[in-house]
Amino acid sequence: MISDEIQMEFLHAVFVNKNFIDGEENCNYEKYLLELVNNSIYFREKSGFKLYEAPQSEANGECDSNSPTYKFDFKLLESTTRFQASKELTGQIQILCKGVTSHCSPRKPNTEMKVTRLYAAIRGCSCTQLNEYLLNEYEYGTIEKDIKTYVELLTTKKNLFFLFPYRFSFKKHYNFRYAIENINSALAKDFKESNIFREKFRAGYDTFLAFIYEDNLIVSKFEKGGKLQIVDTIYLFKSKTYRKLYNYVYN
Repeated sequence: MISDEIQMEFLHAVFVNKNFIDGEENCNYEKYLLELVNNSIYFREKSGFKLYEAPQSEANGECDSNSPTYKFDFKLLESTTRFQASKELTGQIQILCKGVTSHCSPRKPNTEMKVTRLYAAIRGCSCTQLNEYLLNEYEYGTIEKDIKTYVELLTTKKNLFFLFPYRFSFKKHYNFRYAIENINSALAKDFKESNIFREKFRAGYDTFLAFIYEDNLIVSKFEKGGKLQIVDTIYLFKSKTYRKLYNYVYN
């Protein structure tokens, strides 16, 4: 099983932390995900080939992606503490003037932070155990609080599109389809009970899980019985927002 050879790299803060770059309105994962969804045949079919649009306001709980026939919310699939560490410990990027940027020290240099790896923390949790986290209060920064925050997301009465914020790779070269199926299989195991939870408590709402491999966004859908089915592959650089954020980091 090549799933034993899977390597994971957490996405740079510009791709997951909103407004990580001061003054850069494109530093928002919802923007590039919306553009990618609009380049997806699968999702365009769901919208009757109409464009998905962001809401003018989210004051009344409007969805992040809207079409006349289908709507859903974008969510990040990791812990609150992991995203906080990303914000505080990643080297800052500052816009000095148009076309000129500066890379400098993190907000909290020489600092260590304890974080929860959500996918590992919920591994082994049954659907019943996930539900039990909703019954108690926990202190911020604890594993229990991070799991509860995640389970609260699972209770959302909307179609959900989760981005698993890691870039996958292998030391060896494998056939593309074979590689993504193995990654998908590994994720299906970690999030099987989450799938069952949604199926039990929020039946009727779709749930998608997307991950990155070889500059592609692989989109899978939770199906009955805890299954995770790949439904589309979208080239990341079809999004102008993603390209712009990528250039801040890698060019």
